Amino acid sequence: ENKVHSLLSTALRLAGEWISTKRAATGTEILRDFLTPASNTAVYTKEKLLAHMTLGTFNARLHQNVLKKVTSEEWRQGGRVLADRKSEFERCRVLHGEKL
Repeated sequence: ENKVHSLLSTALRLAGEWISTKRAATGTEILRDFLTPASNTAVYTKEKLLAHMTLGTFNARLHQNVLKKVTSEEWRQGGRVLADRKSEFERCRVLHGEKL
């Protein structure tokens, strides 16, 4: 049974890594369906170490991608556009309220 769990852990870890590099699923799906189960089913120290290292590396990469996105000029520009639209919407609401 330990060998089966070990093989399953390795298969899940490798599948998660492959799917991640091919961008064939979302980060949530990769974590939920592959990397977390790989960590949970690992039996031997080597498999546990590899599964947790893969999980940690994946999470670090996700964090860096999100950080890069939310600090980009496009993100800041989107925030300015959103603020302008919100202000415009509020002005329209006030104008509409005055006409009633």
